[in-house]
Order: sequence, then C-alpha cells, then structure tokens
Amino acid sequence: MRWIIFLLLVMVFNFTSIIQALGINKVTNKIEVISIETDAKLAIEKAYALLVERGYYDTAKYLKKVIYNPSNRRSEVIGKTATFYLKEHPIKDMSQTWLTSVLLHEAWHLRLRHEAKSWYGLEGERTCLSRQVEYLKKYGNRHEIRWAEYILTNIEDLSYQWWKDNVVIPPLINQLGK
Repeated sequence: MRWIIFLLLVMVFNFTSIIQALGINKVTNKIEVISIETDAKLAIEKAYALLVERGYYDTAKYLKKVIYNPSNRRSEVIGKTATFYLKEHPIKDMSQTWLTSVLLHEAWHLRLRHEAKSWYGLEGERTCLSRQVEYLKKYGNRHEIRWAEYILTNIEDLSYQWWKDNVVIPPLINQLGK
C-alpha cells in the first residue's frame, strides 16, 4: 500500500513539474497594471478579468502588463516585453466594454507575434481589429460596433491607419452622408 501512495505522489509531483516547465499555469484573471490612479488600475484589471471570464484567456494570456500614463506619446503595445502603454483614461475616455476590447486587440498583436505571424502594420492591425469587432458584436453597444467596423472598412486608406504617427482618423459623423 505504501508503494502505491509513493507512486501516486511521484506521479503528481512529476506532472506538476512538467506543467510548470512547459509554462502552463493555472488560468488567472490577474495582470500587472501600473497606474498612478487607483480607479484606472481597477478598470484595467476588471477588463482583463472580463476577457478571462468570457473565454478569451487563450489570447489574453499574451498580454503581461498594462501601464496607464496620460503623458505617453500614444497608446502602443511593445512586443518584446508584452506591455501595453495606454494613454487614454480607461474610465473617462471609454466604456468598460471598449477598454476590454482594446485589451483583446493588443493581446492579439502579441499572440500573432508569438505565433511568428504578421503582428503589426496593415495586416496585423486588420487581424487585431477584426477580433476586436467580433468581441464588440457580442458585448458592445451599437455605437462601439459601428465605430470599429467603420475603421476596419476603411483600413486600406492611409488616413485611417492610426498606428502611424500623426494620423487622426476622420470622424464617423463626416461619413454619415456618404
């Protein structure tokens, strides 16, 4: 009987070691968030937790850190460190749903990078924005869905390529008459 217990313990220990060695961790809704404002930090943590709860951990896990700083030159993700630098205020400048979709968008950049696929530029943005639109169609309001679809539809146009310096996307209201 002792041998059976011993063998079971060895098997459990080895299984746990293998899981840790492969980097397979318990699903968590935690992400490192750096912000001087507590409400902003909590909003980002809640958005990440929503991604996990709603079944997006397979992509969200690639995003390791979010740094909210309104002094940033712009919002951007850095692939090497899996860090998203957020310029816009996560409560004052967007809804919780939009913030969650933005985190998913940025996590998709990192997932594509990890998979050695085109993760930035036109193709990367098209893929990430498509995934963001899919999320918004499930959880977003009509305005958020319409805005994201509007950008995706016009993404080939240089004036809609927000990831390039000094590009300000033309407002949707200007396009209503077209």
